[in-house]
Amino acid sequence: MKRKLDTKTLGLVVGLLILVYAAAGYFMVVSPKKAEASRLDEEIVAAQTELRDALAATAAQDDTQPIAVADIFRLRAA
Repeated sequence: MKRKLDTKTLGLVVGLLILVYAAAGYFMVVSPKKAEASRLDEEIVAAQTELRDALAATAAQDDTQPIAVADIFRLRAA
């Protein structure tokens, strides 16, 4: 003979199943993406530091001479 579950027990079982599915979804989907986002944040900081250093190096090395118009005509004639 099968025994029927009362409404309170059935609600508790359904609520527990929803909680288990939600926890599994979090640990399988959201948690790995958080770790990846953290790793990408570290890469972004490293890239920004590298860019800042490169820009500082080029700003300190800016000793170029402006091109004179006469030089352009001389090069065109050559």
